[in-house]
Amino acid sequence: MGFWNKLKDLVLEKEPEVEEDLVEEVYEKTVFETKWSDKFKEAIEQDKINLDKKEIKKEPEKVAVQINGSYEFRFEENKFVERYRAHGIEMDLFDIFIIFHASINCTVDEFNITTPAHYKIHVASGTSEEQAYLKLAKRTEEEEREFIMDELKPRVINDIKEKISEERYKQIKKQVEEKGKMRFDVVMDIDKDKLTK
Repeated sequence: MGFWNKLKDLVLEKEPEVEEDLVEEVYEKTVFETKWSDKFKEAIEQDKINLDKKEIKKEPEKVAVQINGSYEFRFEENKFVERYRAHGIEMDLFDIFIIFHASINCTVDEFNITTPAHYKIHVASGTSEEQAYLKLAKRTEEEEREFIMDELKPRVINDIKEKISEERYKQIKKQVEEKGKMRFDVVMDIDKDKLTK
């Protein structure tokens, strides 16, 4: 380069020309071989681990609920038969129910739950007594037990929820009552304008 070109470069503060290979090498070192890139790689790996953990579905916590009691079958004429007859439709309809009496016991969080349970579960019906009993007799003992469990579960859940809600209310009420008369001494800053206008 000539003297004038060097002087022009100094005055104009032109950046020196750099070979492309050198630029790529510097870029790779700054982006891929820095602490920042290592942290970035670690974050990506951690995200992969977290996604894998989310894909593994967590089993919900189970509560053992003990139900002690007994049940009996009850045969009844269907209560809607009178409506049909009132409209001139001669029909007989009979239902068989399980009348269930038991005690429900379990522990949920810090609450020990014990509550009585009385349920009426419809198990079979027919247009005659014979048909209703035959429908009931078609079920095996295992099918009958499974049917009863399926019918009991939502009822038991509702009863336990009600009991827990009741126990929480009692606990909160007791805590408030035990506090008694509490002192309350504070200093509050209020704008004078708000007090005088």
